[in-house]
Amino acid sequence: MPINSNKFAENTGELTIQLEAMCRRLENLYIRAKEPAWSPAELLAESFRELSCSLEEIYVAIEELRQQNEELAAARFLVEQERQRYQDLFELAPDGYFVTNAAGVILEANRAAVSLLNAAPEYLVGKPLVLFVERGDRSSFRSQLNRLCYQIDRLQNWQVRIQPHKWEPYDAFLTATVVRDRQGTASHLRICLRQTDEQQVAIGS
Repeated sequence: MPINSNKFAENTGELTIQLEAMCRRLENLYIRAKEPAWSPAELLAESFRELSCSLEEIYVAIEELRQQNEELAAARFLVEQERQRYQDLFELAPDGYFVTNAAGVILEANRAAVSLLNAAPEYLVGKPLVLFVERGDRSSFRSQLNRLCYQIDRLQNWQVRIQPHKWEPYDAFLTATVVRDRQGTASHLRICLRQTDEQQVAIGS
């Protein structure tokens, strides 16, 4: 459920303005009460009119804020549901998935990625992904990362030689997508790691 945050801030500001205006009107009434031309009955009637008008305006503003608070709570709930859904899909995907920064430093890794690199999640996070690429492929790997950040938005079936932690290296395919900020600068990379069919057969045999 979308909510206009600008409208919410606008209504909050309007409520503040109305409260300040009410205080000014009451202050004016207090000053006028000292004038001899006003009778107590007239002053009382004028006071009730001012208070009634002010309270009605404030009630309307408070009701609008209450409604928008409910919409905001509902929107937050939906966002949290979507975040959890994404996290579940990310974790349970059969291929290895990484989220890295633009330099290729691992920020997130799903279960399959942890298994494919034979490393604990806490060991992976904060490490450059290039550390898990065989030395002979590292220069090419860095060049491809630079291409992703500065020239293209997606690189598919990019073959690399992966070096898992304490395991023998194996051939794999990477598919990488760039996430850019509003200025077009690469902020994150989403990388899928998949073993080649030959490697999967070799491991399964």
